[in-house]
Amino acid sequence: AEAAEVASADEAAATAERLARPVALKAGGLARRGRSEAAGVALDLQGPEEVRAAFERMSRALGERLFPAVVQEMVRPGADLLVAIEQSHVFGPVLALGPGGVSAGATGPPARRVLPLTDLDAAGLVREGPVAPMLVTEEGEVLVDVEAVEAVLLRLARLASDRPELVDLRANPVIASPDGAVVVDVTVRVGPPPRARPPARLR
Repeated sequence: AEAAEVASADEAAATAERLARPVALKAGGLARRGRSEAAGVALDLQGPEEVRAAFERMSRALGERLFPAVVQEMVRPGADLLVAIEQSHVFGPVLALGPGGVSAGATGPPARRVLPLTDLDAAGLVREGPVAPMLVTEEGEVLVDVEAVEAVLLRLARLASDRPELVDLRANPVIASPDGAVVVDVTVRVGPPPRARPPARLR
């Protein structure tokens, strides 16, 4: 989804006018865990004046926590997914897939696969893991573009394999719909990769 950082109400309104479609305004200084202005998110804003007004309200309420503020085009509703890259001291980089949005972590642990990720791994995560009921019915009817979801998993896994300094990545939500899969929000942490622990000695 197209997005831009903005530093003022005028910039936010101009970005909304350029995108020419419903947008969301997000507070970059908050770990957003809700879908309200107080939680750092204003959704489905129609046009520059609504965006300007939301920016001014959130600026008064949140202060510096609003920044960096982001105006982002709205994405068609769908299944909210969490895709994460984590570092294991034993296995190295691991990809995790589970329910995202406000449900992230609330319905049990995500499914995980050690990298590198194969096409079969990606298909298994989507069709057999904890997100499967959100994407495919018990009768096998596909509810979203599962190939697009698999492509997101493979791209992020390849990024992690190519960039060992990427020690943590959370794409939440990735919205999956019949039209595709869109990464709406992502946070990345870089640093020295963790050292592998030596195998334990038996005595």
